Amino acid sequence: MTANEYRAKIVDGVWKSSRLSHTEKLVAQRTYPKRHEYMREDKRGQPRFSRHLVARRLGIPVRIYDEMIARFARYAREALGD
Repeated sequence: MTANEYRAKIVDGVWKSSRLSHTEKLVAQRTYPKRHEYMREDKRGQPRFSRHLVARRLGIPVRIYDEMIARFARYAREALGD
């Protein structure tokens, strides 16, 4: 198993854990594996991830999206020992 596979299994364990609410899992899913669905071009024509679009599609405020993705990232960092 490569180092990336090992780390991916740890992060997957965080995603499957009971620590995350259903909405937090949806936020994480749309931010990472489904990221390409939420790419939009900026004013220069460069692709950028749109957290506003994710929040709108999930029906939550951007502030809540930011809190949820930060929580998921914190749990993942803790699990990885980073």
